[in-house]
Amino acid sequence: MPFLIACFALVGSLVVAVVSVQALVAQNSFRLQELTRRNAELAQASGQMQLEVAQLSAPNRIAREARRLGYRLPDPGQLHTLAVRGRP
Repeated sequence: MPFLIACFALVGSLVVAVVSVQALVAQNSFRLQELTRRNAELAQASGQMQLEVAQLSAPNRIAREARRLGYRLPDPGQLHTLAVRGRP
């Protein structure tokens, strides 16, 4: 009789352990799916931001915006070149 009780206790604890591990695996699977989805969203947002940076740094766009703000290139006589010693 004590052997039978010990067997039931061992089998019962093993069943609880297996169910617990399966629950953890399922939980981690859902977490992995969520992280994969979030990673895809962030990759898309990063691509959109890189495109926006490329568009905003285009020389033509910068020149057009500078003209709109009233900036203009200086006359050649207004430019002064300085030589710095120790630098090529």
